[in-house]
Amino acid sequence: MKPQQFLTDVVEPNAIDAMKNPQSVRAAANAILTMDALMGICFWHLHAIGDPTATKHKNNDSAFKDELASCNAVRVLRDAAFSLKHGKLTGPKPRVMDDAKQMNVRANVLGFFRVGDPLGGGLVYLDLQSGAVAARDVISEGFKFLQAYVAALPP
Repeated sequence: MKPQQFLTDVVEPNAIDAMKNPQSVRAAANAILTMDALMGICFWHLHAIGDPTATKHKNNDSAFKDELASCNAVRVLRDAAFSLKHGKLTGPKPRVMDDAKQMNVRANVLGFFRVGDPLGGGLVYLDLQSGAVAARDVISEGFKFLQAYVAALPP
């Protein structure tokens, strides 16, 4: 599957679902995992057409994702996805999130509350090394970055 099709058919509906349902762990996890998958699909798409941004990493899509992680939201998405896929990360690479337990639902407090949120509702948070962030904010920022990235890819 080409990156644009995966973005449109899989990532976009999951990202929209996560942003519309910010209390849903399922929606947040699906958005995070599919955005990580999109990065891998981009890597292999670029690799197949001989693009040096991918081929310089040989067959290592993790190194490619590390470069995309210069965008902070992408770094959080990458680490959250790895944490969710593996449960706990124990390798030497520093991570902003290294345990699936760092994704949880708590009360939607004033600093994260938005117009349209239900009063007394919950919100999925990612407890990063630097502090808690709302998953929907990371998903929204990462989605915008990946949309622009995919739009600029060679065919």
